[in-house]
Amino acid sequence: MSRAGQYTNRTGQYTAYGYRSARVAAREGRSPVSASAEVHAQYDRARIVAQSREFKRDNLIYGGMIERAVSYIVGQGFGLQSRTKSKTWNKQAEKLWRNYWGHRGRPEVKQLSSGSRVERMVARELLVAGDTGALKLTGGLIQLIESEQLIGKGAALNDGIEKTEAGAPTKFHVAQYGRGGQPDRAKATPYEPEHFLF
Repeated sequence: MSRAGQYTNRTGQYTAYGYRSARVAAREGRSPVSASAEVHAQYDRARIVAQSREFKRDNLIYGGMIERAVSYIVGQGFGLQSRTKSKTWNKQAEKLWRNYWGHRGRPEVKQLSSGSRVERMVARELLVAGDTGALKLTGGLIQLIESEQLIGKGAALNDGIEKTEAGAPTKFHVAQYGRGGQPDRAKATPYEPEHFLF
């Protein structure tokens, strides 16, 4: 840059003028890839998620932004408002929901977290990793699934989701963590969409 703050236009330097950066890239043998972000995510997803987790862990500003967003999104937690014609049923349904999901309820399979804490965990995972899920278990419990666990066998299942040609999910593949803290792709279990919250 010159002293006046303008970009210089010397040979071999990137500038803010027109298409020069594209011409320089072409001269250097580099070219943009025309695939969509979703296609790129299939190949680099694990690395991108790991980088975001590292930012959350090591960068207080990044971590603070995530936590502030979670606080604004979830607040004190979400509730259920039943609006049927039966006031008796409405009260009963809302009471059952509070007992299941509220401060006394423990909907997560480990039964350590209330519903509002689960909501914060889900919001945090979505912001940091881009996706998350929950397996619906018997007895009304759920098992939270981290982004890295959504992975299947083969390159086509790097995001763990089998889809129709239109992109509708037909199966979600979930891998448990194995040695070294990595999901064991070879042992991923497929689940039908009705048993999985994505």
